[in-house]
Amino acid sequence: MKKKIAIGILLLGVSLAHGKGPVKGGGGFGLGLIAGEPTGLSWKLWNGKERAWAGAMAWSFNDAGYLRLHADHLWHDYKLLEVERGQLPVYFGIGGTLWSGERAHYDKHFNLGVRGVAGLEYIFPQAPVDLFLELAPALNLVPETGFDMQGGIGVRIFF
Repeated sequence: MKKKIAIGILLLGVSLAHGKGPVKGGGGFGLGLIAGEPTGLSWKLWNGKERAWAGAMAWSFNDAGYLRLHADHLWHDYKLLEVERGQLPVYFGIGGTLWSGERAHYDKHFNLGVRGVAGLEYIFPQAPVDLFLELAPALNLVPETGFDMQGGIGVRIFF
């Protein structure tokens, strides 16, 4: 059953990756790195010019360190900050977060929660690359409640 679910998610991701985003010279799917809280792999899947899914599989260096996964649905506004070359959208979104590992102030070793995100992304005019900076408050919900602040700077290459 797990194998069927994984194959279904992969097929859905590949089919959605054919969506055209605003990044020139690349496709709608980007993969790269994020540094901050957490630090690791970052991905983005465009669903048109103004909407996208983005997330990370990364390591947090808070407390004893733990694995963190997150995924967000994003909305981009290109009119707030205009630039002469490239594009500089401001984005906002909401998503989910999951962490697993040792944490101070938590008796459990995993948690599922929600997060809001706001960020700034520079899309290069001719290269299939973006740079981003984001801040995301998170509310841990299950099995214990708590508050986290996440954020980072990153780069992705689009295929």
